[in-house]
Amino acid sequence: MDSVGIDTAKGGFAYSWEEAKLLSETMQFPLIIRPSFTLGGTGCSVAYNSEEYRSLVEKEICSDDKVALTVLATVVSTPTKNRAIIDAGSKVLTSDLFGMNDHGSIVNFPELRITQLSEEHGTIMSEQNTNLEIGQKIQIIPNHACVVTNMLNEVNIITEEKQIKKVKVIARGKVW
Repeated sequence: MDSVGIDTAKGGFAYSWEEAKLLSETMQFPLIIRPSFTLGGTGCSVAYNSEEYRSLVEKEICSDDKVALTVLATVVSTPTKNRAIIDAGSKVLTSDLFGMNDHGSIVNFPELRITQLSEEHGTIMSEQNTNLEIGQKIQIIPNHACVVTNMLNEVNIITEEKQIKKVKVIARGKVW
């Protein structure tokens, strides 16, 4: 849309009130707050002023270690020092951006961006060296969790005891 001159909604990620406050200063109210990483939790909220915004953000912000769902991807190629290819594409990460710039957030690598997706692969870019190696596993917080569970036959659940449990997705491919 940007390339043809059509305005699109601004958006971004915030992991703390301070980051959310800075982000809100670049936009105008009303603001839609969408906790990207909830499963069965709250949906979108609308803040019409700064007091509502702060209240909603503080209730809905979730740190990486509290996220309910991540995608475990493998680096399959590093064609240049600032680019890497992973084995997760639009079938798992979704091409939906929801006003965000990237196709997910890479846990522990805030400087890396998932900039492009094919059906089976994603492209990670960085201003500097990615420091990723072929075979390395990375965790990605997807923009939209529904797509992840709809496209996989099974998911791995990490229990409170830190045990990994495989669970079959019985609704796989069953869209309404």
